[in-house]
Amino acid sequence: MASPIHRLADETLHEIFTLVAAQWPPRPALNINARDSAIRALYTDPTPEEWELVEFDVTHWERGSLGFVCIGHLCRRFRHILLAATELWATIVGIFPEATDAIVSRAGNRSFTVHLNDASYRVDTHLVREFVQGTAHRVHSLLITDVRSTHARAIPHFIRRCHFPHLVTLRVQAHEWWEGGCNDYQPPQEPPLPLPCLEILYVKNTFFTVQSEKMSAIGFTVDKPASDDTEWFLDPHGLSIMLANSPHLTNLELHTTTWRSPNSQLSPAAPIDLRSLNSVYLRTHSASEMDGDLMSTFPNVVWPQARVHLDMIFTDEDDFVSFQPLFQWLDKTEALGDFDTLRIDTAHGDRLDEMERSQGQVLVVSFLLYERREENTPHPGLDDLMPKIVLRVRTNLGTEDGRMDPDVQNKIITRFCESSFVSQTVRSLEVAEDVEEFRSELGPFQSDVRVSVVPVASHVSAMFSPVVADPAFA
Repeated sequence: MASPIHRLADETLHEIFTLVAAQWPPRPALNINARDSAIRALYTDPTPEEWELVEFDVTHWERGSLGFVCIGHLCRRFRHILLAATELWATIVGIFPEATDAIVSRAGNRSFTVHLNDASYRVDTHLVREFVQGTAHRVHSLLITDVRSTHARAIPHFIRRCHFPHLVTLRVQAHEWWEGGCNDYQPPQEPPLPLPCLEILYVKNTFFTVQSEKMSAIGFTVDKPASDDTEWFLDPHGLSIMLANSPHLTNLELHTTTWRSPNSQLSPAAPIDLRSLNSVYLRTHSASEMDGDLMSTFPNVVWPQARVHLDMIFTDEDDFVSFQPLFQWLDKTEALGDFDTLRIDTAHGDRLDEMERSQGQVLVVSFLLYERREENTPHPGLDDLMPKIVLRVRTNLGTEDGRMDPDVQNKIITRFCESSFVSQTVRSLEVAEDVEEFRSELGPFQSDVRVSVVPVASHVSAMFSPVVADPAFA
């Protein structure tokens, strides 16, 4: 049940309003016009009593997530909390020039979180430029959303011209990659944007580089339109340079359809030291691209030795069990022995959640590679690590009465067992009872690997999994 506003703590009220007002990307259910009208009144009306904001159907509130949030009214108490906040949120969409003056005057010496929405016109207009340039030294966070692809190239010029000396967070979201795909793509020729205080950078459907030694999180996303066969990619050369110049990077997220960039050089010869990372998330739409593109893109990466969780998701509609490029990449990057946890999910077709809702063909192959030291080891070291592998398959592809089609299953097992990486790594295997008839494929493992048969529930084939004492990995 929704809580009345007078029962919520001041901290919660401020957090809710910040998420609703400055959410990125915008939620379709949010009435932007109603929100902007309320915000204008909040900062311009000297004696407001109560304003209608947005009539959401909201019943739940979870800290750190917008979830289903409802704010029916803005009262005096809410206004007092917002105006006393350490940061001031401001939107430039639909705000008249006199309103921007009111925002600045009421802000005092506080920093700004500025949201520029390009849904109706270019970000780089006279009004926006005048407002941002006048307050750029106080902008703490900058959100640029709903940018048209034809305007995305102008964003780096806009940022460079306005100059944000104290910008900490930068998020840019374009609708789609610019027209023409890789055939019309040219790597950035300009030097990186000088943002000395930037710590968080997330960019969607456009690309530019930033120079900041304080960078802690980098994320790039490139969408692929379902009706377009053109290849879309990030620029690995510019990305490699930015990674090499980010000594304090802790989080890395890269979502793209392919890593190939024919118009640019790949990684620099000098190693890229990423030992500060504690979270890595890579996503591509084709596992077959991994050997030729991702490995050549990052051939000299120094991966972390500490506890790291690496998520890699591959969606490959043509060959959903092409494991070999993945294992080759693991060999060449020497990930074995560096990562505490490695999970690779392979989803067949479009987005898994959409396919599950539509009950379409779904194949998810999950690997879990981890290491555990032997107990009572006097001098623990890399030699004491115990590499293991888990391969779990969940699918409704070719199933009948809750069992996977034998041909599909046999293909998966064969590909898995053919890998020299697996044969040299796996120490123990549990074979699901519904794949016991294919135990002949496990011949290379019989002499060195403990093999046992375990029952498996419908639609979940724990085909290969290690015998583990640690319940965390059970």
